[in-house]
Amino acid sequence: MTSLDPIPADRVYWLELQPDSTIWTQFSSWLPYIRALNPEYAVVQDPLHCTLHYDPQGVDEEYNTLWSSSMLHTEHGLKLTEIYCGPEGVASEAHLNPQVAAWYHHREELHETAPHVSLMVSPEHLPKDLGPMVKRGAEALWFPTNNPSIHHTKDGSMTKLSVVAFVPTIAQEVVLDRSTVCWWHLWHYFRSCLWWHMEWPMWPGGR
Repeated sequence: MTSLDPIPADRVYWLELQPDSTIWTQFSSWLPYIRALNPEYAVVQDPLHCTLHYDPQGVDEEYNTLWSSSMLHTEHGLKLTEIYCGPEGVASEAHLNPQVAAWYHHREELHETAPHVSLMVSPEHLPKDLGPMVKRGAEALWFPTNNPSIHHTKDGSMTKLSVVAFVPTIAQEVVLDRSTVCWWHLWHYFRSCLWWHMEWPMWPGGR
């Protein structure tokens, strides 16, 4: 491959949440508190989803074939518990049923990760950084506050908001054109700089 050849597209296999998912309601009720924790958090631009497999350059043909024949466009329930807020952003922990868990793959360099739904991301990070944050949160020692739904880590670097949501999802395959990634970075940075000026009604569409 020469420098002029197009970069093969990445393929992402995820469970996409419905737009009226109950997690929206619970997240929206916590949003003023979350924004007080870090005003620079920005809402993720993708539809809410739980990634099961990220395939760089779309080389995993076996997974693609099986997904297309067995999973694509099928409906699955997903349980979400806890909203973790940390340096990387904000995400909810996802619990996969045995059928869905069999499809959960993660790249070797991201072995310290966990199923999750990305909600917000900080300017210094990307949504892919939220999986390791969720795993760290799931294993952390938490300390209570005067609000039984709010816990902090000892060093104050992370906050856990207690929620429980059962949401319907649809299995989807998304092709990611990496030639647009640099523009996404620019847009994300610009949006983060202006985030605190934006009015709440713009969320959840993020536009």
